[in-house]
Amino acid sequence: MKHLTKGAIAGIISLAVFSVTAQAAFIVSGQLTGDPRIDNPDNLLVDVNINVDGNLSNWAVDINSPDHPDIRLDEFYFNLDGGISASDIDFVSFSPADWAVTSPATVRGGGNFTPNFQFQALDPADPPNAEDVTNAIPLIFDAILNRDWDANDFLLADFSQSSDTVLGSGQMGAHVQSLQTTDDVTSDSGFVLGEYISTGAEPPPDGSVPEPAALWLLGLGLLGLAGFSRGRKSGH
Repeated sequence: MKHLTKGAIAGIISLAVFSVTAQAAFIVSGQLTGDPRIDNPDNLLVDVNINVDGNLSNWAVDINSPDHPDIRLDEFYFNLDGGISASDIDFVSFSPADWAVTSPATVRGGGNFTPNFQFQALDPADPPNAEDVTNAIPLIFDAILNRDWDANDFLLADFSQSSDTVLGSGQMGAHVQSLQTTDDVTSDSGFVLGEYISTGAEPPPDGSVPEPAALWLLGLGLLGLAGFSRGRKSGH
């Protein structure tokens, strides 16, 4: 039987750990809230969930504002790490169909932002008109990067500060319309802001990828086997 050296065993373990790391998917999420301005309705909530696997990220922008039953998304804005430009990403698989992502953003309803938001998702002005994004219909799309995504591509994105200081700043923002009002003074639109607030590992769907603890046990077993083999050899 051929003997395994410590170097060979370390290489096997390192390769296995690298394989798990390379295959690991993760999730980024955040919640956009507002509008704090006196003449705009509040209780506006938009949940954002991003499932990432390799170079593919699947975005879900989900309005969750039951106090405004007719609410609809006008535009969704977001930043990524400054090293990523529009030419590095393909935005595809939009639902509702005919929505699009463009860059740079042209922000509406929230004042001027510094720095300006990098990207905006919107229903383009030209026909065909896309279906509205509402409490019942989320905006879903895929973003394919020219390399594998990293959590820091989201978490290290710039915060864009509104010129309306009451609004504040965020890594993501959205302009929403058709809001419930109780008088003729309050605006029927509003602006929400938020940040990428959490990441978490997403377990493999079939459970086939070994956990790091299992890899360490495997490594210890291999080391023990190698030691046993050397003991037998020296005893001859």
